[in-house]
Amino acid sequence: MLNQKNYFIFSPYLAQQAMRSRNLDFDLVGLAFARSVASISDQAMAERVKKGPNTYTTDTVAAIKSSLTGTGLHGMNTAMLTHVASQLNAVGFNDDGIRVQNMWLWMRDLMTMATVEAFYGHANPFRTDPAGLKALWDFDSALPAMLFMPPALARAGARHRDRIVQTLLPYFEAELDKNTDVSSFVASRTAVSRKYNVLGEDLCRGEVINIWVSTANSIPALFWTFL
Repeated sequence: MLNQKNYFIFSPYLAQQAMRSRNLDFDLVGLAFARSVASISDQAMAERVKKGPNTYTTDTVAAIKSSLTGTGLHGMNTAMLTHVASQLNAVGFNDDGIRVQNMWLWMRDLMTMATVEAFYGHANPFRTDPAGLKALWDFDSALPAMLFMPPALARAGARHRDRIVQTLLPYFEAELDKNTDVSSFVASRTAVSRKYNVLGEDLCRGEVINIWVSTANSIPALFWTFL
């Protein structure tokens, strides 16, 4: 990569040790990703670079950790499995079942919708705008170009990202993330964003990355396990 070097760790043990090392700083990687891929504004980036207690990044990490354990994780798993069950139960027992032209696309779309159902509750904005979820996978395909090419040559990724933002923005502007059936994974992070005035498109663009992180590896892995 021109004047840079990349090091890849494939050993789970070494990856764990690297994550625990105090000599490795992953903040710069995260900040670069937020700038180049999420296109976070200067005002929101100024909050992200602050370190120490009572800062945006510290409070966000704490919110993520607490929401992905115990009752928070159990609630998301329950909501996700409930959605999957509702789709499978609809197939019925007295007919020919379900026929799909492409198993990958069927499973991908089912599990992606189940994920956002678990995140956003009954007001899930993708229910009425499923095209936003297709944009998520178009964004996934375009993301490598966003990482390694100038913005002018990676416009497709930005276009798909902003298409997802269009789906999310009315939801957060109406503060529907405060509904009681919204996952703590979403509610706790957005509470932090409001505390530090990271709002509007900045909030939604960060949310795009969280949806992508939650689906990009797990759903393909599930598909190959299924096969």
